[in-house]
Amino acid sequence: MSHFPEEHSLVDSYRIVQEIGRGGMARIFEAEHLETKQRCALKILAPTDETYRMSERFLQEFKALSRLEHPNVLQVFECGTFQDRPYFSMELLKGTTLKDAIGTWMRLPSTERFGKTRHVLLQMAAALDHIHQHGWIHRDVTPANIMILTDGSIKLMDFGVVKIPGTEQTVAGEMIGTIAYMAPEQIQNQILDSRTDLYSLGASLYLMLTGKRPFSARTLAGYIQKHLT
Repeated sequence: MSHFPEEHSLVDSYRIVQEIGRGGMARIFEAEHLETKQRCALKILAPTDETYRMSERFLQEFKALSRLEHPNVLQVFECGTFQDRPYFSMELLKGTTLKDAIGTWMRLPSTERFGKTRHVLLQMAAALDHIHQHGWIHRDVTPANIMILTDGSIKLMDFGVVKIPGTEQTVAGEMIGTIAYMAPEQIQNQILDSRTDLYSLGASLYLMLTGKRPFSARTLAGYIQKHLT
């Protein structure tokens, strides 16, 4: 038996169209709701040796997103289970990640590149302000988690490691986030606040303007040392 649905198969009220993305934690499928015919995306948890703990984090992501309502934050609809693993449906985004877009920006005149950067920065700052007003920390603001839609609007995605007071899923000593954009206090497992996300946004801003990350290293230890010092 496949760990994930096949094309044209059913997952509750959804018909699978095609796989559109995958990561270490989950896979994402384009799907169609049987009744409304609305196209959406299904994010389905991958089977791992830590399925139970990862399920808690996965459902926390859904609960967090379901409580947010902002034009620059990914919208979710409902959750369910597939082969005893959770999934949730969310809006189907058409566009490209900021990570992929930046490569083409470097060939643009500086004035045009700065204009695109400002456009992304203003919308991401608005999204983070909305999140921080809830007392939450995203903890993984990176160009790979920022989507530029075909209409030019911006969406912040992937709330899998969002920090919500009272619902911490982190194991002691576990490093949460993407090291190339991670704030020093996050690396050191210290108390976090909204400035943690602003550091990551600043690192993303550096990449948008220069085409390079603020720090480069060949090893995890090298990245950690440069962020800390």
